[in-house]
Amino acid sequence: MAICYKDLVFEHIFELWDIFLRKARRDGKSAFYVSLFVFFYASRVYEKRFAAVEAKLQAIDAAREADKREMIDKLSKTIADVINGQRPTVERTPSGGGATGGRSRSGNSEHVVKPKESLSQIAHECGVSVEALMAANGLKNANMVRVGQRLTIPR
Repeated sequence: MAICYKDLVFEHIFELWDIFLRKARRDGKSAFYVSLFVFFYASRVYEKRFAAVEAKLQAIDAAREADKREMIDKLSKTIADVINGQRPTVERTPSGGGATGGRSRSGNSEHVVKPKESLSQIAHECGVSVEALMAANGLKNANMVRVGQRLTIPR
């Protein structure tokens, strides 16, 4: 079962509340004011953290929008070439823009694994088999690729 970030936040808030409540009872203070303090404190702390996460998500959305625009532009050019009677050129570099791929010394393409990408998805996009991709990179398990890992795409 996956644990949500917000679940961890609330778990942390209740741990704080329990600690402060025990201390308040030991010192003879009101539980109401302790509870108020804990929830105020926690809301301020996590408000900043949620804002940071939201900013990162917006940056990712903007990058995806730029990727989408680039794909639409390439597709539009290809369609225009076909309509004008020209033969479209097919690139064997991985999708996702120039930052993800390049050529290695052997002439093979390289791909940097992005979040939520699987080896089978990368293999499909690059037009190679999963087995060939695993062999080219010395991988024993197709499920063990990491974000940021550089993969060699065989020709």
